[in-house]
Amino acid sequence: MKNNVTTRYQYVDVKDLRVDVYQREVDHIRIKKMAKSFDEVLLGVITVSYRDGKYNVIDGQHRVMLCKAVGRKSLMAEVKEGMTLEEEAIYFNAFNGADGESKPLKLYDSFRARVVAKDEATLDINDIAHKNGLKFGKANNNNTLSAYKTVFSIYKKEGSTHLDRVFEIITSAWNGEAISLHNMVLVGISEFIKTYGAEENYSDKTFSKQLSKIDPQKLIREMKSDTTTVVTKVKAMNSLLKYYNLGLRKRIDKNLHFSMR
Repeated sequence: MKNNVTTRYQYVDVKDLRVDVYQREVDHIRIKKMAKSFDEVLLGVITVSYRDGKYNVIDGQHRVMLCKAVGRKSLMAEVKEGMTLEEEAIYFNAFNGADGESKPLKLYDSFRARVVAKDEATLDINDIAHKNGLKFGKANNNNTLSAYKTVFSIYKKEGSTHLDRVFEIITSAWNGEAISLHNMVLVGISEFIKTYGAEENYSDKTFSKQLSKIDPQKLIREMKSDTTTVVTKVKAMNSLLKYYNLGLRKRIDKNLHFSMR
């Protein structure tokens, strides 16, 4: 590719995206399946070439069609400027490989792009993580989050204050230990404070203190081995409720939990 090609990240209106001749045919059956389980977090970042005043899709054609199907108005894009049509086609082939299958979507790259583009929700989530001594990365390490889909889901459903509480409880209990940032722990703690957070015998401080007595790896093993339910969040809640009440005189009424089944 020429050295004078520039790259920037921005949201592009779906209606302004066009597909050129080098793209493969759209798989409409695939689009319908994707629309049924639409998750905006998994849209990631498409790659486009800004040429002749138009945004030409290099990678992400099916995601563009998916957005049209579900009514989404814009997409985060890696915009390359200065490419010819021929260079776009070469880049498309490199992106998709000899077998015609796209490279796996990297949520880490998507997150970074959204930060660069100053996406409001992403910046808010990033700030909440940093406030609690956490950062986002490609894989779970100490103080490093990689459960992007789970974190965005919690934020979208419950809001920034709730996500802040989840992070604070985890970091207070386990000091950002890598395994404590597992998606199952994040989901479980989120659901727990959502269900019991207003109860008289509940406090975030007590929750963190009780959790600090448990090896998070052991906690996850117990969650996964629970055979009383197939629902992940209920598996997590069963274990968390047990450990919250362990040794306490003022306990949370477990009967409130049964309504989740």
